Amino acid sequence: PRGLHDEFDFDTGLTGFYYSTATKHGPAQVFHHRLGTPLDQDALVFQSGSREEYATVSEVDGGRALLATDDDGWRHTDVYLKQAGDTTWRPIVTGIDATFQTWWVDGKIWALTAWRAPNYHLVEIDPAHPDPSDWKVILPEREDALDGISFAGGKLWARYLHNASTRVEMHEMD
Repeated sequence: PRGLHDEFDFDTGLTGFYYSTATKHGPAQVFHHRLGTPLDQDALVFQSGSREEYATVSEVDGGRALLATDDDGWRHTDVYLKQAGDTTWRPIVTGIDATFQTWWVDGKIWALTAWRAPNYHLVEIDPAHPDPSDWKVILPEREDALDGISFAGGKLWARYLHNASTRVEMHEMD
């Protein structure tokens, strides 16, 4: 369907996908579409808190949970988790004045953020203990800005900006 800020992520069974859409007049919404069914049967999965936001949802933990982000532009990102079968979203990160890009890694949420690190750092958030005082720093902030991460070959790949060029570093996952 037509909309702004469209995001797209297949479900773990590859039987459908999650997509987000927003309009200039309402909040961002994330729907689940089952392949082969009409769009009017898509299930609303998540809705952002205001109309200036966009949202994403991904299945994590082998499809046993959903991870949602609710982005208010470049100001902040709220992060929520919902176990399969639950009806409510559990806040993981809310009200922090920073953006968060998230990945699910071995039952934890890894988040690339500029919170308390203007050049960004990568932190690990345990969903059972989401208070920022319990976060573990995976890649600390440094002089070069951490621009992104990827996972390949069982390794963590970090992309840094250095003197207007990109440097890529490989790290072990532990």
